[in-house]
Amino acid sequence: MTIFNLDKHHLTASETMFVGANASVIGRTRLGNSVGVWPGAVTRGSASALSEASKSNRLRFARAEP
Repeated sequence: MTIFNLDKHHLTASETMFVGANASVIGRTRLGNSVGVWPGAVTRGSASALSEASKSNRLRFARAEP
């Protein structure tokens, strides 16, 4: 699992989230309850925030732009 801050932005996570091995969470990202970011997936919130709703799964790539 790789978690990167992007400038002053960082991950906001719930206690029940899952980030798999070699998955990446970058920047202004919010992961809700029971969210899964699976191995090899990338979640990136750069200029805008990226929010994953509760009980959702990220299998590949998500990016938030203005």
